[in-house]
Amino acid sequence: SAAVLNGTEDCDVPSLRILTTGGESLHESKMNYWIKRCKVFNSYGPTEATIGTMFNQYTQGDKATNIGKAINNTRCYVLDEDGACVPVGVVGELFIGGACLALGYLNNEKLTNERFVPNTFARAEDIELGYTKLYKTGDLVKWSQNGDLEYMGRKDSQVKIRGYRIELGEVEDALSQV
Repeated sequence: SAAVLNGTEDCDVPSLRILTTGGESLHESKMNYWIKRCKVFNSYGPTEATIGTMFNQYTQGDKATNIGKAINNTRCYVLDEDGACVPVGVVGELFIGGACLALGYLNNEKLTNERFVPNTFARAEDIELGYTKLYKTGDLVKWSQNGDLEYMGRKDSQVKIRGYRIELGEVEDALSQV
């Protein structure tokens, strides 16, 4: 995971040819260190969409927040508050659909209906394949000129600690009960 790699000392591993990270972004200094020594790939994706929905090979001058392009059979949309697609360079919320998408949350219909929304962009081919839902990630991203997505942060107050998503509101509720 990137969290582990970010917390380690730089070292030389001559036999290392490919390094794949995920969970969160590498620190820019770590990314730049490793791309001089091997091929470095970043995998992005929420658990609700089989974890690895986007892929990027970092290159010199890249931003560590570049999460790349969607893998095959995955659809990504960057939408504004009204559910309309945003243009290149404009920040919006990332919605993911396609073969990677989970059916919802087990025994939690309310949260499933809140986060798994109808795919209003589905083409006839998508509908035939069953790509009729999108997962509302809560991640803020923007399209770059080359079609990659750049991660900009969260729409809510969720944070990641060592790769685990933490809802700060849940922590606050638990503490207020003590």
